Amino acid sequence: ATTIVTAAVFESDATPVVIEFAAVGIFLSDVGTVEVYLYEDGSSIGKVQYISNPVAAIMRVPLSYITRRTPAKGNRTYSIRAAKVSGTPNVIVDAGVGGSGTFRPGFIRVNQIRQITT
Repeated sequence: ATTIVTAAVFESDATPVVIEFAAVGIFLSDVGTVEVYLYEDGSSIGKVQYISNPVAAIMRVPLSYITRRTPAKGNRTYSIRAAKVSGTPNVIVDAGVGGSGTFRPGFIRVNQIRQITT
């Protein structure tokens, strides 16, 4: 799978985190299927999106994902990756620099969840 974006390494204390990813969309130019995965430390931990273009036409699909996970203690790196699994489409993840007339930036964010005690 091809890496779309990788979060900075963070040190997990084995408490829950929220992992969030978004981009303007994913573009397929022709018939085909693309799968998007969440990786932790270089290994896939699950498919997060499946995009199938059934016709020979341009297709653009919004791309976002959010999940809660409790990683093991230690340094963790999360990334979003995609793979073409059928067909011959050109695949482009749409994201830009932002500003007038341009696409907003894509991102990945990992936030630790802290319990509020009273």
